[in-house]
Amino acid sequence: MVWRGDDEHAVLVDSAFSLLDDLEGLPGRLLHGEVHHYIHTELADRARSLALHLSAALTLTRQDYYEPAFALLRTSLEHRLLDSLIFLGRRYVQVFKNVDEEQWKDWVTARDRGEEWTRTIKEWTRTRKGEVKVIREGPYARAEGAEEQEQQAIAVHYLLLREYSPFLGSPREQTVLQGSFATAEERREWAERNRFLYETYLRWRSLKESLQYNGLATDEQLEQYGVHYRFLSAFVHPFTDILSLIYGRNRSWPTYDHYASELALLYINMLAARELIDFARMAANPPSVPISGWPEIHNRCGLGDRFCRHLWFPGQSPHSYDRWVTANHHGFEILRDDFSRRGEVIRPDALEDTEVRYYSNPLQRLVAMHASAHEIITGFVYQSPWPRDDAQFR
Repeated sequence: MVWRGDDEHAVLVDSAFSLLDDLEGLPGRLLHGEVHHYIHTELADRARSLALHLSAALTLTRQDYYEPAFALLRTSLEHRLLDSLIFLGRRYVQVFKNVDEEQWKDWVTARDRGEEWTRTIKEWTRTRKGEVKVIREGPYARAEGAEEQEQQAIAVHYLLLREYSPFLGSPREQTVLQGSFATAEERREWAERNRFLYETYLRWRSLKESLQYNGLATDEQLEQYGVHYRFLSAFVHPFTDILSLIYGRNRSWPTYDHYASELALLYINMLAARELIDFARMAANPPSVPISGWPEIHNRCGLGDRFCRHLWFPGQSPHSYDRWVTANHHGFEILRDDFSRRGEVIRPDALEDTEVRYYSNPLQRLVAMHASAHEIITGFVYQSPWPRDDAQFR
């Protein structure tokens, strides 16, 4: 059976298949030298695991099962950002509670003296309640006989892959769940530490903080990631009627939808391309490992980003549609009370990128982008590069 999207989204589909093949094949593309650093293979498997999720989302999309496809993409987005930290993270958070004024002064004095244990501290703060948050750099590993510049940074999120368990349960549950031969009190302590690790490093808010500490996302980009996280979460948690959003007025679902399928393909391309780019950045750091055929893969990543630039994913620039929307909003605020101020209205093409407001619903925006429009109050016109008759009536 022919899927309509293979024709309507041919470039995105071809790009997705190519990038997913690149991700799947990463473990076999690593050109290990005399020393095989196993961490490279482990991280390549992380990328391959993301490829499996994205491939499943692509399969579901091509079957017009958009709801479960977006649910998988929510998992993939979190996987992608966690991998960014695992591949490139150099800083991590430590939290100490009940640090009194006297102890805090001793710590500050020790840092001023340059004591060994303080040298990896980049910044720290203390609350009135005595909670100290420390941002450290490292840890680092260095093979015996290796030079200092050859030491390897080990991201704390990489270590968490072995230490954190999603199956342990809460501290309270340890008295009713089957466990090891450890005492209930020991299991409770493990569960408390496990929960602490999740709260400090792995929950959504904590991931965003870690991305910021490591310079992997700006405040603006984190807000934008939040939009996509919320949107995709709607398909994980069944709290909202999303059928009309996905299929429009067509209630004979599942059925092909141009817009939902395009958005899913945009996400698949962007997440795959970003994963490959970050993996290559990691592989270039000591101890480095070459990637066979990387120039061609890098070129495919660049093409994927270009094909998806109208998504305005974090790190991309706003589209002319977004400029038109923001200019209209500014115009409404100015002209609402006084039309004589028309000369103060800023044209869409005069807006700086930082002045353009981000959207809140990726799918509604994508539908609107396929319909040309003329705003009467401001006089601004948006000409869609891909006009479709069904966009206005969906």
